[in-house]
Amino acid sequence: MSTPAGEELRQKPIAELVGQLGNEISTLVRQEMELAKVTVRDEIQQASERVREDLDDAREEMTAKARHAGKAAGLAAAGGVAALLALGTLTAFLVLALDGAVDAWLAALIVGLVWAAVTAVLVYLARAESRRIGSVAPRALERMKQDARVTVDNIQTDVRQSAESIKEDVQWARTQSGSEKR
Repeated sequence: MSTPAGEELRQKPIAELVGQLGNEISTLVRQEMELAKVTVRDEIQQASERVREDLDDAREEMTAKARHAGKAAGLAAAGGVAALLALGTLTAFLVLALDGAVDAWLAALIVGLVWAAVTAVLVYLARAESRRIGSVAPRALERMKQDARVTVDNIQTDVRQSAESIKEDVQWARTQSGSEKR
């Protein structure tokens, strides 16, 4: 049982059928290429949107880190100024106060050690605050790098799939034109 379309194709010359097949393959390849372009364009647009979002995140993160850095610097400076002002005044007072109980040199040593301990505490607090800053590079930059890698991988996959689809279409056409010759 032949269909009317099958009978119509059998009536056409092989050269005409091969020409028609070539036109259809050409159209199919153009459509595949257009689909690949659209897919790549979409991937790039999505990557661009992710980059914008990551840049906004990076700005926010760097602002927070700058706040902590400012606070750490302020604490360190305040600690330094306080240490200098108090050190001179209290050192003289303490040395004079201890002079009655111990020799003057021992009184000066005791007072110096107390100030060294106060300075160590202030430095420790400043370092602890500066550690809260963390890495200078924001996490958003790492996400941007990852997004770029994913986008490139997606585009490469899309291009491979389009090329494979075109190869399959051409192979199918070759198979069909070979069976028509029989």
